[in-house]
Amino acid sequence: MVKRHKKIFRIGLLAGLLAALMCFSAAALTEGDWEYSLLGNEVHLEKYIGSGGNVDVPSQISGAPVTKINSACFNEIRNDVNDVTSVHIPGTVKEIEHNAFLGAESIRSISIDPGVVKIGSDAFNGDTSLEKINLPDTVTEIGDHLFRGCTNLTSVTLSKELKEIPMGTFMDCESLRQVELPPTLEIIDTTAFARAGLTEIKIPASVTVIHLQAFSNCDALQKVEFQGAKLTDIGQLCFSGCSSLEEIYLPVSLKEIGGNAFKDCSSLTGMILPYGLNKVG
Repeated sequence: MVKRHKKIFRIGLLAGLLAALMCFSAAALTEGDWEYSLLGNEVHLEKYIGSGGNVDVPSQISGAPVTKINSACFNEIRNDVNDVTSVHIPGTVKEIEHNAFLGAESIRSISIDPGVVKIGSDAFNGDTSLEKINLPDTVTEIGDHLFRGCTNLTSVTLSKELKEIPMGTFMDCESLRQVELPPTLEIIDTTAFARAGLTEIKIPASVTVIHLQAFSNCDALQKVEFQGAKLTDIGQLCFSGCSSLEEIYLPVSLKEIGGNAFKDCSSLTGMILPYGLNKVG
């Protein structure tokens, strides 16, 4: 009986030590301009605490690779505090979490090396000084409202591996005139480009669905080009308020047009409806 109690005590002590070590490794640490946590042999950046300027995210800290930029890491950066003007993200980073750069008003450019796979929702939302950013071809997933409210964004390079432009991705990007959509793209989601400054857009042949209000109130949009014949659905209010749109040639694959899809397109003078169209809302 005594031996059994001793064995249980040892097991409990070992479990407690392991739990303590795990808590210690996940606790916030500090080195240079960064607060970070160490999980196993990977560094997750928690917060930038440097003095600003051009910031190079480190590829490693204390010999461990930096693999993630956590939520809120840069989202207290303002024009009058920690005046960060540019950020370079190395290829060791695999994920940029949601809200990581939310409201970082002073950042004008962000360069990302190949390696990042996932970028969470609202990661760059409200970065009003951001002018250019690239998403390398390693990126396969982005979250909702990624660039919403980036009112000075003029240049963006998207990963060629993206299959979806999620909800509100470029909403209110009023300086964005053109963007090249990836050839693998299948879905343009609700409000993806609503109130953006687009003057023209080419819809890749791979796109099958354009959802509700995807291009609504893009009042500078003059030309929409469908490059293939896989598109089957255009959602409600999709191009509503595109007051500069003059003509549009819909693909032969189209089966359904949602209600008010072209409402208030006051300059629209011509439209050819495909023969196989089944429903007009």
